[in-house]
Amino acid sequence: MLFNSIDFLVFFPAVTLIYFVIPKNRRSLWLLLASYYFYMGWNPKYAILIGISTLITYLSGIWMEHSQGKYKKPAICFSLFSNLGILVLFKYANFLLGLLDALFSAVGLQLADRRLDLLLPVGISFYTFQALGYTIDVYRGQTKAERNLLQLEMGWSIKLYLKRWMHWESRLANCRYENLVQTNIFQYPPQSTV
Repeated sequence: MLFNSIDFLVFFPAVTLIYFVIPKNRRSLWLLLASYYFYMGWNPKYAILIGISTLITYLSGIWMEHSQGKYKKPAICFSLFSNLGILVLFKYANFLLGLLDALFSAVGLQLADRRLDLLLPVGISFYTFQALGYTIDVYRGQTKAERNLLQLEMGWSIKLYLKRWMHWESRLANCRYENLVQTNIFQYPPQSTV
């Protein structure tokens, strides 16, 4: 679904209207579902990537916060390698395969021409680096791990389309349902309620 389409012209007012009609404690969930629906309007299977990245980030953050000393590094490595692996697979795999082919061709070996037929998911770099930034902040102790998976997901899934940069604590605080009533999430520049 494109911003300049008829579908969006119907979608956005409907989401906004329902947001103000439903109870306050359901608004976060509604916005998350609407955000996923919007993303899936382009390619439904790629919404799974956001979910996987979020789950990896969520579990890694909790793992790091509960771990002492040597167990924090495996948690951050798991998050970094998993999230970067997704990014490399979808964004750079064909480039790297081309480099390997050129390298082997230079020494006289011919590889089968293999290219992955993958479309680049919209915003993959954005949400991957948001996940990495959050994970690194938790690792350094600059941010506490979010215990509510819904709130963590809200932290960047809605902002994926608005492309607003905020510090994690401000973002997570702004997306809590009690603060959505007091904060205009469409305001630019974003302001923290913390």
